[in-house]
Amino acid sequence: MRLLVQTFKNDFNNLSQSEGWSKTLENVPAFTMQDINTYVNKINIIHNSKSKAIKKHFQRGEQFIEENYIDVNSVHTKQNDDLFSIKGVCAASLKKKDRWIFLILSKSTAEIKFGYCQCPAGKAGTCSHAYALLKMLAKWVIDRLPIVPVEKACTSKPCTWSIPQSRGRIDKPKISDLEIKSPP
Repeated sequence: MRLLVQTFKNDFNNLSQSEGWSKTLENVPAFTMQDINTYVNKINIIHNSKSKAIKKHFQRGEQFIEENYIDVNSVHTKQNDDLFSIKGVCAASLKKKDRWIFLILSKSTAEIKFGYCQCPAGKAGTCSHAYALLKMLAKWVIDRLPIVPVEKACTSKPCTWSIPQSRGRIDKPKISDLEIKSPP
């Protein structure tokens, strides 16, 4: 563990710096939800032998993904011989403070070697923010994306809040089928 931290010490201390990081997803280990759950259980045993995986973290992590709290544009990756590291920002916080997440995975075994988040529960890397980033990475692996996708700004997307809904109550005939009459 200490060797991992020493290897990525400079990156870990400067999480907001993107120099030397890339957006590539090549050589990402093919890990599954089982690998994520194994990591969470291992960390919980190390830090508190009476603790079990907290369902709340998983539920909140799912919510962070659904509500786009993980800033996809901040996600960067870095690789060396057997390690794959990923970092990103989760903007979901009661104090409105962005949380940096930093994770290291083994390329050969797909084991999560190290996890860290700036939130109080994330010092061990098992918080909902880290879970959300891991789950997003797993989805990108399944989708076989070559690079981290770029998320469009909300102002670049079509308007979705003022589109009128058709509930099937009104039949819309073709204009050529309409019969036009003069009022009596």
